[in-house]
Formats: sequence, structure tokens, C-alpha cells
Amino acid sequence: MVNQNTREDNWRCDVCLSKENEEDDPLCICELCLVVVHPSCYRRDLYEQDPEDENPWFCARCNYILTAQQDNGRTLSKEKLPKCMLCHDLSGAMVDLESKEWVHHVCVNWHNEIWFEEDDNKIRSFGGTLDFERFNLKCTICQE
Repeated sequence: MVNQNTREDNWRCDVCLSKENEEDDPLCICELCLVVVHPSCYRRDLYEQDPEDENPWFCARCNYILTAQQDNGRTLSKEKLPKCMLCHDLSGAMVDLESKEWVHHVCVNWHNEIWFEEDDNKIRSFGGTLDFERFNLKCTICQE
């Protein structure tokens, strides 16, 4: 998905997969990884940013990487890069939780026993209880 976002007419929200670019819910692109999201899908605190602002916007994952590089003076190793606690992928629209773990919105949506709290504008935690036994199951499609 990320590679397709070099042209604005190809932009699609990484969370809801919609190409709709509404005035009250514009698509935003991360200047580093090129992930595209709606504020309503990703983090509603994006609404607080001025859309006319020429400063680049960075997703939470890229912001974390850039801050860590500035603080340490070197690039993070692959082991230190944020990865989704549910699928272990390194790319895509992820958010950092209060627990210091990272998740994709899509991964949370695919686990019906957990959900993001509606009143949490920064989407820093999810409700419900994750059943970790689920990770021991085999996929019926790929058999892994």
C-alpha cells in the first residue's frame, strides 16, 4: 500500500482503504513512509493541525524513529524499529499505545475481542481483553 502513495490520485487511507478526500476529513500523508490516513481513522488529534501548514506531517511510527535518531545520533537497528504487537509487521499505519507497544488499526479491527475506545482522541489504548491463545492457531488459508 505504501509504495502506491507517491501520486496523490492513488492515495487511499491505510485504515479504512477509502480514497475519499473530504474537506472535513482530508487524507494526510506521512512525509517519511508515505502512509496515508484520514484523521477520523488514525488519530483524531490530527484535526488540531492546520491543513494549510507547510510543515511536514509524520505518522506516530516515523515521529518515534526520527526522535530516537535525533536523541541517539544514529539510525535505529531493525530490532528497535516499532512493529505491530499483533502481526509483527514493520510498515503501515501504526499507533503507539500507553503500554509502549505498537499496533495497526487494521489488526485491532480484525480481533473482535479488542477495540479502540471511542472517547480516546489520541487512540492510546484499546478496550477488551486480547486472547493470546489465538496466536497459536493455524491459518485456514496459508496453514501457518
